Amino acid sequence: MMDFEDTLKRQARILENLSDIPDMVSQGYKKGVLETEELIHALMFTMYKNSSIREKQEKYDMATLLLYRLLEMIMQRRLSHYGLFASKMDYTNMKIPESSQSDLKGLAHSEMLNGLRGKVLNIKSKVFGRGGSRFLPEQVALLDGYIILLALDDEIKR
Repeated sequence: MMDFEDTLKRQARILENLSDIPDMVSQGYKKGVLETEELIHALMFTMYKNSSIREKQEKYDMATLLLYRLLEMIMQRRLSHYGLFASKMDYTNMKIPESSQSDLKGLAHSEMLNGLRGKVLNIKSKVFGRGGSRFLPEQVALLDGYIILLALDDEIKR
């Protein structure tokens, strides 16, 4: 077993991180899970591994569900870097990180929001052949979240 000691210690640390999540969620601190790198990474890698196991068991519906949820988590984590949270998108608190290459960085807040609206509308018109609503969504699903990230020129697209 000594050959596996390092691996087992890493796995124990990951499981230890995951044990904090239920308390945080029950206390209404879901944003904390997204914003704490060790927690969200442990959760994401556990979910990915679980989906791989389900695939090998030929439980494709569960594997797909887990991978879809993983994509949602990645989107939610990236949006949190901008102060945005998928279940309640408060654009008044949106911030563009200094490390961002977005052309919205440095603009006044109202100009930033107008620029984001225009970019989202442009992307939706290219993807769907029509722009849709000129309003930014209050809650975002998977596709809307990634469209907003693209409009923000998030590093995930690179």
